[in-house]
Amino acid sequence: MKRFILIIVSYVRYYKSIKGTGVRIKKSQIDGNNNIFNSNSFVLASKIYGNTTVNSNSIVINSTLSEFTKLGVNCAFANSTLGEFSYINDSSNVNNTKIGRFCSIGPGLKVGYGAHPVNFLSTSPLFYSSKPWFGFALTNKDEYEEHATTVIGNDVWIGANVFLMDGVTIGNGSIIAAGAVVTKDVPDYAIVGGVPAKIIKYRFVSDKIKEIQNLNWWDKDLEWLKKNAHLFQKDISISPIK
Repeated sequence: MKRFILIIVSYVRYYKSIKGTGVRIKKSQIDGNNNIFNSNSFVLASKIYGNTTVNSNSIVINSTLSEFTKLGVNCAFANSTLGEFSYINDSSNVNNTKIGRFCSIGPGLKVGYGAHPVNFLSTSPLFYSSKPWFGFALTNKDEYEEHATTVIGNDVWIGANVFLMDGVTIGNGSIIAAGAVVTKDVPDYAIVGGVPAKIIKYRFVSDKIKEIQNLNWWDKDLEWLKKNAHLFQKDISISPIK
């Protein structure tokens, strides 16, 4: 947690230096695009579209919150994107992550904390990072990629207190059980859990998964979703999608 706080502080300092001081919301308010900013939230160098909620004590830095999204209480969201109709619950820390549409993310998600090299002589960032973690650095260029981009697909459900290693890809329609530590890519429609996370089963048989993938419903517009809402209100494992 301390490492993540240091990362966020460094981003705040950097983006303040090039973008200005940002906006801290002292009292809850609604802007002209129907965005709700609750008390003590902070936004810097970010794009926030309409009908979005940033809850109390949350911080958004150099990020994009698409329309109809929600960020819970006490969240940090940096260098990341959140797709339409997705929400992140309380006390989550997200950095350098692309999140798709229709994702349901439980409290306590941790992603973007950075990785360490396991095949170098030392795992300490003193030797491979140009950032002055200890007040100085021993190299003027980064010798290791600490923060690979993490990708969370569409319609992903992530339970409480999940940790995602930097650089993993979470497939469309997958489910991550509470408390999981995800160290590898997760296939579409897989259910994974454990430490480290392993595939428990798939939500549907392979033919049904292909049918859903071909439908590509998460890219449809709101009018299509309204017209076809009935498709999402029944068990499709035992019947065709129609």
